[in-house]
Amino acid sequence: MTVREAIESEATCEATRILDTGHQALTDVDKYRLVVIETTMPTMLGRSLPLLESPTTIGRDADNIIAVEEDSVSRRHALLICLGQQWFIEDQGSTNGTLLNGEKVHGRVPLESGAKVRVGETVFKFIRGEDEETRYFERSYRMSVTDGLTGAYNKRFLEQVLQREVARAKRHRRPLSVLMLDIDHFKRINDEHGHPAGDAVLRSMAEVIAGRLRIHDFLARYGGEEFTVVLPETDAKGARIVAESLRERVEEYPFRYQGETIPVTISIGYAALDQEDAGAANLLRRADDCLYRAKNAGRNRVEGPRRS
Repeated sequence: MTVREAIESEATCEATRILDTGHQALTDVDKYRLVVIETTMPTMLGRSLPLLESPTTIGRDADNIIAVEEDSVSRRHALLICLGQQWFIEDQGSTNGTLLNGEKVHGRVPLESGAKVRVGETVFKFIRGEDEETRYFERSYRMSVTDGLTGAYNKRFLEQVLQREVARAKRHRRPLSVLMLDIDHFKRINDEHGHPAGDAVLRSMAEVIAGRLRIHDFLARYGGEEFTVVLPETDAKGARIVAESLRERVEEYPFRYQGETIPVTISIGYAALDQEDAGAANLLRRADDCLYRAKNAGRNRVEGPRRS
């Protein structure tokens, strides 16, 4: 399975997968979902959110099952709950109210497939199964969050995901690590084999990395020949093990272009979340500092935080 195929098969569950678990899981998880059909946030448009948990909270705070980061959305805005086989929606005393098909929600109101729920400036379509409109919005969503060349997630979506993961890890005091990976001597690959070969290496690199990650890990193309991996529930020791595994796999992998094998290695820097970290940007910066040391120390190596 390619990275792009994996993303397409998992795109519908990514938004809930990166958030908290702990509520009762529903047995019929694929039947009902919310699809974002209007929003002021470009990377939200088209996102399909399976209703995997009951109750499902919607609000501005990051610890909601569905977080909508708009000023017009209350911290705890709305609640979706499944009773038997019927989903209901309730407003949670929000400032601007929750609208169902243009009408304010009062009390507990049943949801029917095709209903439109407005929370702030974001409109969700509640559906059972799939329809052509859903598939259209899901395709639009994938285009907005993935890198066109490699099929990995893009930097903008990485920043959103990492902010949420940092908030979750700090709230529950759970480990979280980040890897920054850079292809060694990538300019030389382009110069000696041509830019199409360099593009082929980038695509294959994304495949190789994705093939070694767990389902809840997150791969993004950070820019150029640099990739970022987010490792939830992983401390510094675990991050180093993953990094070394990736480095070894890349070194032994036969990158090929037009019948020619191109030797490729990577350098990796990693950092684990510190509860004192100011946020996602600081965690990325520390991982990037370690990557810089790996490059300066001779490349094709892994570097982590210095021991004090």
